Amino acid sequence: MANDKKAKAVIWVASYPKSGNTWVQAVVRRAGKRHGFPQSDVDVYKLIADNREPDVVGGIRPAVSKMATTVLKTHARHTSDQEIHRKLRLKTAGFVHVRRNPLDVLLSYINFTRVQYEKRKDSKDYQDNLFLDLLGFGKAVPYEEWVNVKLEDIPRANLDHALKRYTELETAIPGVSMAGGSWMEHCMSWLEAGKTLPSVYFRYEDLLKGPEYFRSLKELFTFSDQEIFDAVHSINEGHRKLQFKKIFFNKMTSYYYQEFFSAGVINEFLTRFEDDLRRLGYGDLPEYA
Repeated sequence: MANDKKAKAVIWVASYPKSGNTWVQAVVRRAGKRHGFPQSDVDVYKLIADNREPDVVGGIRPAVSKMATTVLKTHARHTSDQEIHRKLRLKTAGFVHVRRNPLDVLLSYINFTRVQYEKRKDSKDYQDNLFLDLLGFGKAVPYEEWVNVKLEDIPRANLDHALKRYTELETAIPGVSMAGGSWMEHCMSWLEAGKTLPSVYFRYEDLLKGPEYFRSLKELFTFSDQEIFDAVHSINEGHRKLQFKKIFFNKMTSYYYQEFFSAGVINEFLTRFEDDLRRLGYGDLPEYA
């Protein structure tokens, strides 16, 4: 159970932005309820901004950590030469890494900007990165218009422009800095980290198939199968209630990039990153539906 000790170690729930770690950390929190897991968000960025101490939780396998340990989600790359979010001074005991195929990630990011833009509508840099650089528009779109624009409303030429830029920038998205690099750099860093740290890897697309695909959480936590399955069902039901809202329509779906990008630019991307995608478990991405 949680206690008043100060956390000394952390198990990260890590992913590149828009890859599913909000979903996975919610399942982890729910499954760990009787072990003292907080039933509110465990976002490291909010924790730091609020100057809060992380909650110490139970339910950690002794082989993973015997220290006072917390669980936090992050978008940071793993770095072997320094602590992640060093301000917290937490030793990395292990991690859960969530991957989502990079083409859906790009579309999910573009879709999410309708929410994100509200806080950045006075930032010329944000507008230039999104509308001019990434999407190739001639000028920025005002927030009041963009908040109502669905992916289906964006011209195919501009979405293709975004994928071409994503390819040119080696899977980096203009203006996205919290991950400390591109999708590829982020995922490769955690793949390397798993050689020396207790770890669980998830593909977003696999998790959509059913709660049994979450079972490997037991490699890090003492959760029972029933706790995991009940948590997945509970969290998924909440996601489904949001699924039909215009901003969140693409949650709980996969490989929808085929509906929005042209076959040629998809093929260019897949050819350019063929070897790395195979290493990350995405060597079989379809070119076109």
